[in-house]
Amino acid sequence: MDQPTSYIRSSHTLDRIVIEIQDGTSLSLIDVGSGPALIILPGWSQTVSAWEEQIAHLSKRNRVIALDHRGHGESGEPGHGYRVSRLAADLKEVLEALDLDTVTFLAHSMGCSIVWSYLELYGSSQVSRLILADQSVTLTATNASDPYQRLETGGVFTFDQLGRLIDDLRSRKGDLATRETLRSMVSAELPMRVFEQLVADNMLLPRERAAALLTDHAFHDWSDVVRRIDKPTLVIGGKQSVVPWQAMASIGTMIPSSRTVIFDGPGSTHFAFLEIAKAFSAAVDEFLDSYPVYPR
Repeated sequence: MDQPTSYIRSSHTLDRIVIEIQDGTSLSLIDVGSGPALIILPGWSQTVSAWEEQIAHLSKRNRVIALDHRGHGESGEPGHGYRVSRLAADLKEVLEALDLDTVTFLAHSMGCSIVWSYLELYGSSQVSRLILADQSVTLTATNASDPYQRLETGGVFTFDQLGRLIDDLRSRKGDLATRETLRSMVSAELPMRVFEQLVADNMLLPRERAAALLTDHAFHDWSDVVRRIDKPTLVIGGKQSVVPWQAMASIGTMIPSSRTVIFDGPGSTHFAFLEIAKAFSAAVDEFLDSYPVYPR
């Protein structure tokens, strides 16, 4: 299937601001509400548009900042920097531009890897709390023959599987590969209009850039960083997710001050924040209530 030349853009109901960082890239973000700062970091090839329901809910009690990563959504698309460490550096520049001295990160999928890279590079002095949703410490199984190792680490790809996906993203099959990957991450009950919007938002990141970013993202193992996390942390997984729930439970055991929520039943997919939004919001609310912070 040929890659279409254009896709519909999502219609955003929340106002945006743009921050130009040092390398000239314009980063688009939503900044709404008041109270302790909470930053939403979407996953690989995702945009903040899927988070509008969570933003509306969380901004009743927080200053919510939701960031489109470089090349994603409404942010600028430079020809460089599609690495997790560069996205962590972008995040650092956003915090500095907004003069934020204490933040809570709510990260989903690759957004968690960006947080882990941020912690490794810059430390946790500006971080008050972490919410880590459905990202294993590594994506690639180093011992594909050991099913227990795959469950514990969450290595959802073998090297061969990952190589084929990256090749497809770079080819004329890029749109089909994207659609099939997303379909594996959601339930059959997700309304088709919501799924199509998810696909459209993903395609705003050119597939060549998506392939480059996935190549970098997939080969990290963040276990050593996760074990050093010293902030209150909520770990979220789902029984129907492509990310094994056992891998999320394992992360919970690595972090001393953590609690783990594993959703079960319909909608407990990789996109639980979208499919079972109220249950996701309730888990986040309970965690934030348990570890309150106040703006300095």
